[in-house]
Amino acid sequence: MIKIFRIQDIHDTVKNIISSGRIGVPVFVKFLVQVPLENKNSGDIVNKAITIISLWLDSKPLNIYAQQASGLMHINAIIQYEDGQTAIFGMSKLPGINISMDIMILGNKGGIYHDNVILSDIDTEFETLFVPDWINLAINRSIDERRPILAKEVSSSE
Repeated sequence: MIKIFRIQDIHDTVKNIISSGRIGVPVFVKFLVQVPLENKNSGDIVNKAITIISLWLDSKPLNIYAQQASGLMHINAIIQYEDGQTAIFGMSKLPGINISMDIMILGNKGGIYHDNVILSDIDTEFETLFVPDWINLAINRSIDERRPILAKEVSSSE
């Protein structure tokens, strides 16, 4: 039997582990998500994932460097944070799959790793999550201009 998770449950578990101090201060996150080819909300998923990563690191993105391959089939982003942390995000769209994710969070005392977590639906579960508009602007501009985008280039006082 396959266990299906809600992204909110994963988020709460990660926040609790970080809050407990078990892994120390988080310094690196790798967040990979695979979504069905039919999914039309790729941009929304990228924005929500980067926002969730920011919540885990308790820091704001300083710059974002994103690349897109094969239309919207694959997106990668490297995010550097104000407090020195780094994150790597990747999203692939594949035919005939469930939404799944792999996450790794490294702290200065340990790490968390979840492999091939099947999600119920990342699109709707964080409807109340505040995603700053500038994150989407930074990703799109980085893809278009093929360079890292500093948060201050696209953000206001959000």
